[in-house]
Amino acid sequence: MKKIFFILIFIYSCDDLGVEEFQESFSYYDYLSYGWAKIFENDMDYAKFYFDESLNEDVTYYNNAIVGMGWTMTYLANNSLSLDSCNDGDNCIDLVDQYRNQAKCFFVRAVELGDLSTKKFDDILNECSDNINLEYANIDFMNLELTNIVNFYKTECEEDLNGNVEYVSCFENFILDMQVAYLYLEYLEYQSNQIKGILECNDIDSNNTCDELDSLITLFIDFLDLNPNYDITDDKAIYPNAYNINHKKIEARISQFYLDSNIDNKLNQSCVWAKKICDSIECELIDNQIDTMQQILDCIDTEF
Repeated sequence: MKKIFFILIFIYSCDDLGVEEFQESFSYYDYLSYGWAKIFENDMDYAKFYFDESLNEDVTYYNNAIVGMGWTMTYLANNSLSLDSCNDGDNCIDLVDQYRNQAKCFFVRAVELGDLSTKKFDDILNECSDNINLEYANIDFMNLELTNIVNFYKTECEEDLNGNVEYVSCFENFILDMQVAYLYLEYLEYQSNQIKGILECNDIDSNNTCDELDSLITLFIDFLDLNPNYDITDDKAIYPNAYNINHKKIEARISQFYLDSNIDNKLNQSCVWAKKICDSIECELIDNQIDTMQQILDCIDTEF
């Protein structure tokens, strides 16, 4: 799949061009590109369709297609929490929890070996275990390797002896994408529990902050320490005007976490992370807490 091909098609809607006319020549990776495009457009029905179609293609591993399915539900969960109704007293949390748990069904399957083409989107959901939370918790997503699968996708995008490349985007960073999904699903669980008033909120560190929030801060920072320039589109096609998940959004979330905490230097810490996004903020020169907080909020709001 050539990126230029995808960009030319993307300029117009799939309906305008009649995607069915192009699908005869689609590769596995073309379907993944369209699936992710539809996620970024918040068109989850079409995202599901393209990821399902990818499973009809003959490749050795389908793990990154299943990760795309998991992100379909992760986006739905995150978008549902962002709805105005969540802040207007209406209960959207049940929906967030439903999407969040459904996302886990795909990520648990995405780490399996063997032929993953045998179950499509609805099959995976319909057959998802009642113990999905336990199965998900038993997987160490932040230390996954799956070396053979990653190397297969990297090889698919290598040049041949004549310098030609058959595929430009092979979605080889699917483990990183799963790890970022893990960050978001943990954050969504924290938010859900907070809204429902069921946070245990122990404070083992005696820093006046719930241990659940401390764990989130550590989780997000540890990921960025290893992947400071993360961008979910790095191994994918070029998506115009995509709502992109990247290191800036993770940095903004960390900044917000510190604002939500009660540690003694929370404004300082929050400002340090906000400055990574908005270099104009002068954390050392701000001595008014209200002004400091407003500058931070103005900055990180650009990433939410």
